Amino acid sequence: MAAKPEDIMGDGSILKTIIKEGTGEEKPAWGNKVKVHYVGTLTSNGEKFDSSRDRNSPFDFQVGSGVITGWSEAVPTMLLGEIAKFTISSDKAYGPGGSPPKIPPNASLDFEIELLSFTDREDVLSDGTLMKKQLGKPDEDSWVTPNANCDLELKLTIAGGDQHDVSWPSGSGCPHGLPPRLREGLFEMRKGETCSFLLPKDAPGVDYEVTLVSWVENEECVSGDDGAVVKRIERDKTIGKDDWKCPHDLDTVHLRGKVWVDGDEAKCVDYGEIPPNTDGSQDASVYVVDEDLTTSTGSAVCPGVDAVVKKLRVGEISTAIIRKDFGFSDGPLAGQPLRCRLELVKIVPQVPNWEIKTTDLKIEAVPSPRGNQSPSRRRRHAAPRAGQRQKMPRQRLGRAQRHPAGDSSLRRRHRDRGLGLRHH
Repeated sequence: MAAKPEDIMGDGSILKTIIKEGTGEEKPAWGNKVKVHYVGTLTSNGEKFDSSRDRNSPFDFQVGSGVITGWSEAVPTMLLGEIAKFTISSDKAYGPGGSPPKIPPNASLDFEIELLSFTDREDVLSDGTLMKKQLGKPDEDSWVTPNANCDLELKLTIAGGDQHDVSWPSGSGCPHGLPPRLREGLFEMRKGETCSFLLPKDAPGVDYEVTLVSWVENEECVSGDDGAVVKRIERDKTIGKDDWKCPHDLDTVHLRGKVWVDGDEAKCVDYGEIPPNTDGSQDASVYVVDEDLTTSTGSAVCPGVDAVVKKLRVGEISTAIIRKDFGFSDGPLAGQPLRCRLELVKIVPQVPNWEIKTTDLKIEAVPSPRGNQSPSRRRRHAAPRAGQRQKMPRQRLGRAQRHPAGDSSLRRRHRDRGLGLRHH
């Protein structure tokens, strides 16, 4: 004799018939992560419209999120291993709209569901090796998360013991003998958040309770060459209209700070003292990004400093390490690894040629013949002084080189062939 369906909601919207009894006493709760197999059919004619078994792929979801209402109310009534049939009314399924083409409007649906597993923890790596449960919410104004390049500051409690302050720098070993896999879970946390982590494979039965206090990001400044120039923010940018902007090539920048030989701060190049606050009145050095070899104060600029400047935002103070091949080619700092501490005070964007208004400025923007350069251009193309980086000269082509019809005879020849230089 078939079992009598149970009206689990008391209003006839969900009827449950147990096919196979489950085990234990615990059932999934709202917000739990569950894994199930299911077969979905239309109540009216038994026609199958979906099946995880046919795909041989169990379905994962969070109770109360991302599924129809009937599922979030049905699955919490099940025990582990249980198989049950649920008849769900249309108002708790797909309603008047249905789900074309397989589910018509106002259709009641039958689901045979098997509860394979459930947990109040998130499977961070999707392989069961790192299980996370939130214990305390993050700070209200916190929405960003750290990444693999960040140095982390934590509060840590292991297996209910004493709490410790822990620093976990990027690229270093694991402090306090922590499992390396644990760090992967910290990248999804926000500032102030507290989580519990279980690592069944690496540390069976051990509960790691972690609060993410803060972090500092180590940012690569040279694309495709990790470790060449790496910066970290000491003071963040000034909040304002264009606070997201970084300097581009040929922008004029105002900066303060210095660069020195790693391990010997006495050997340095000075760009102006960084004040203890955001005072903009202090002297700053000025130079054109990726163009000038020295600043307005005569201080040399190496490729590593240029790379750091391109990653700064106005008001930001950052420190950086610079590999020796991105340092100076000559002078007292030549051929040595460097460190720097820089503040970006101001960006003056390069004005596009089409926006130049006056004749004088247009003339200034046009490359001048040798021997007739403006003072600023002459300074940029002069031979580098000691401690400056050598830049490859930009090749200038003669008129005949720029166009195959460079001389008058060739122009006539091309014009006769229909290849004239006029714009049609």
